[in-house]
Amino acid sequence: VVGKRCVILTWCFVPFLLLSVVLAAYPEDYWLYGALRECWLWALVRGCESGGCAFQKFGQWLSMRPDMMPPDVIRALTRLRQEVPEHSLSATRRVVREALGREIEEVFEWFEQHPVAS
Repeated sequence: VVGKRCVILTWCFVPFLLLSVVLAAYPEDYWLYGALRECWLWALVRGCESGGCAFQKFGQWLSMRPDMMPPDVIRALTRLRQEVPEHSLSATRRVVREALGREIEEVFEWFEQHPVAS
């Protein structure tokens, strides 16, 4: 299970890592730097989105830390707070069933069909 998760996370973050190396190789005044930086930001957000909820939460937390990150990174990571796609109710039901061994209706008195937040 751990090996499979490592492969999945590697797949999620390879574009970000490769673009990090390329970006580090070029100075900021290079004519293609802005486009490379935008691709790098996209890969960072995409990696956090596809890496799972822990990476999404970490990205959300970083997006609220302007003392730690440059403004363009903050703007990009803000998408993780405002534009995160919701997962299906069937996925929630499956997770609750696997974790608790019971259906949602047996565990909760009331359960919102649509998520209120990410």
